[in-house]
Amino acid sequence: MLREILRNRFVIAAYIIGAVTVILAVYIILNPFSINYYYKGPPINGSFAVNPSGITFIILETNNSNLNVNLTVIKWIPETNITLTLYYTTSLGPYQLKELNFTTITRLNLTSVGDGEVTIISIYRPEMINALTIILTILFIIVIALLIIGFTESIINIHGKI
Repeated sequence: MLREILRNRFVIAAYIIGAVTVILAVYIILNPFSINYYYKGPPINGSFAVNPSGITFIILETNNSNLNVNLTVIKWIPETNITLTLYYTTSLGPYQLKELNFTTITRLNLTSVGDGEVTIISIYRPEMINALTIILTILFIIVIALLIIGFTESIINIHGKI
């Protein structure tokens, strides 16, 4: 019976496509996002053009002194195609950590005074991962269909030989 099932071309094709599906799923699980590092270092005065499809994180950390930060964020609202200018001011004392996150921003202006470390990163999901997820779903449906067809055909063939 097992030999008859393994001779079925639908079942073999389902196992091969299933293996490809598993490999694709593991790739998507291990690489779901891409990271852009814009800056990491001491406090600076700088301007950054940011990818609006990502989530931007600004991590402020001080050591044994104070850190004052003025932040200007140009935020884009995709539904209305309007841009807003937002202003943030924050002060950190010694040995403090603060994280700010923003979505759909296009530009970031940073003015910082003091001693510490400033990190600006952006995390986004590439379009390729979205396309691979759709392909993964289609492959999964094909594998299930091939297995159903193959096992049904094998059962019919085995039942016909009895």
